[in-house]
Amino acid sequence: MNELDLKDRHRIESHHERAKRKLEGHQNHPKDAWSVIIDVYLNSVGPAPEYEADFDIQTCLPTEWDGIDPNPQIYFFNEGRPGFNVTFRLFDNTNGGAGSSYRFPKNKDDAVWSQLGESCPTAACDDVFPNKHTVVQDSTTLVVFNPNEDGCLGEFRYTLNVSIGGEAPYVHLDPGGNNMNGGSGSGRRA
Repeated sequence: MNELDLKDRHRIESHHERAKRKLEGHQNHPKDAWSVIIDVYLNSVGPAPEYEADFDIQTCLPTEWDGIDPNPQIYFFNEGRPGFNVTFRLFDNTNGGAGSSYRFPKNKDDAVWSQLGESCPTAACDDVFPNKHTVVQDSTTLVVFNPNEDGCLGEFRYTLNVSIGGEAPYVHLDPGGNNMNGGSGSGRRA
């Protein structure tokens, strides 16, 4: 781990502690989940059967690169709210930027898989983003709920599945995340 990584980790942990202290002094605060956007830029897809993808993600949430993964790990700090409504927006930049009609699956159970730990899910699971709260709004917009509460705290991995036409076989996009603190109860979910 290089010096920059250590400084970034300290900044993220420091942010969490400051926000926690500030929240303890607030009697009244928002009761709805945070609404955040994560933009997913699909740049290229390799040949079958691997379909290795080059993609980027961008978000306003705090992020950190671990040095191995080309995409950052996203940090989810509740700050006293009951989780996050996360909107993933897919931008197909394949085919030299002209796109190839990549989209999220029509079946919400195949759109995103999530599990705790450091391994990317390779089959359907919903440890962190419960399927019952997943909504495929349109071919390039997917909304999930991250409760960020006991039972799904800590490091996790998720796989966004995309394909031409929305049917299997899927191209697996697998960035990571980290749920940093628990929620404050139930709130509005997607």
